[in-house]
Amino acid sequence: MASNIIFMGTSDFAVPILKSISESNHKIKAVYTQPPKKKSRGQKIEKSPINLESIKLNISVRHPNNLNSDDEYNFIKKSGVKFIIVVAYGQIIPQKILDIPNEMVWLMPEGLTPEQLSDRRTWLMELCEQEGYNFTDRLHIIAYGDKRGV
Repeated sequence: MASNIIFMGTSDFAVPILKSISESNHKIKAVYTQPPKKKSRGQKIEKSPINLESIKLNISVRHPNNLNSDDEYNFIKKSGVKFIIVVAYGQIIPQKILDIPNEMVWLMPEGLTPEQLSDRRTWLMELCEQEGYNFTDRLHIIAYGDKRGV
């Protein structure tokens, strides 16, 4: 059964997961990513990897400076999402937004090496325990086809 989803991510790490979800029967209502930032010597404004991929996939992109605004809360609330998937987003998600979806919240670690995954996994597990969230380190196995982080 297809579900309405909001995806929140920023880094290259999140791109394969966004692609995988976009190829499924689920409907991505919007993608949230960090605002474009000045980079390099010329201070050229660059969009995040997720922003660029969302444009390729023809998915609506939002990049608020702060998720705690009433505008973002109302947008997400009215979107009728069943899930919010957060992968390497770069901001703490306000509790009022986490309370919107009809399903449980699952968090997963980000890392480019097994060591980074292991370090971040411990921190993320502690955060989940404190906040009452669910933790998974298994979503990226499907996207990457290996067992990093397991």
